[in-house]
Amino acid sequence: MSAVAPIRLPFLQRRYAPRVKPVRGMIGFAPLSDITLLIVLFLLMQSSLVLKPGIHLDLPTAGFSAGAPWNAAILRVTQEGHYFFEDQRVPRAALYERLTQSRDRQAVDTLLIEADRRVAYDRIIELHDLARKAGFADVVLATRQDDTLWSPVP
Repeated sequence: MSAVAPIRLPFLQRRYAPRVKPVRGMIGFAPLSDITLLIVLFLLMQSSLVLKPGIHLDLPTAGFSAGAPWNAAILRVTQEGHYFFEDQRVPRAALYERLTQSRDRQAVDTLLIEADRRVAYDRIIELHDLARKAGFADVVLATRQDDTLWSPVP
């Protein structure tokens, strides 16, 4: 058996020196400052300095928190008796209609009720029944988690 000689391709072995050399030197000040300002602007927009408009609710505390899905519809109730649904103030008379429209339009089956802790319990139960009548399969009451209620005994 004869040994097979390797195939040589001379055009693959030639190397040409490039005529254009890459620029080596310092980066310009203007592009560097543009990038820095964009990063600072982005961080400011994401920070807690930007306040989301809303109402203040003092939620009741609980030792546990089951949570609600991220796409749940949110109904907020203030201690003065104002109702806010989808970040808009809604009169009590129009609440059932708005809940039904939202349920049909968004196909959401969970409602999160954020009620101030000073709201009467019977009003919360009325809202729960109203939401079930509007077609929401799951109604969740929002709370703040308080770890001191369920702390282990030493």
